Amino acid sequence: MKKRPATRRSNVTAAVYDPDKRTLDITFHNGRTYRYHDVPEKHGNGIIAAESQGSYLHQHIAKHFDFSELKPD
Repeated sequence: MKKRPATRRSNVTAAVYDPDKRTLDITFHNGRTYRYHDVPEKHGNGIIAAESQGSYLHQHIAKHFDFSELKPD
């Protein structure tokens, strides 16, 4: 599992990619976390390496993959 905290400029506070499940969890400053499903590894690695995770999310993931909101425990 690959994880990288986002920069302060981004609305994204964390991105976690699980290549085995092909899921990408994105946590935002408001505390909400969304799981994107069936995300190819190139995009999982891409958002983690991106200088602006928010921009990468908007351009390559948000409108292209199904997602669900994860409820806090």
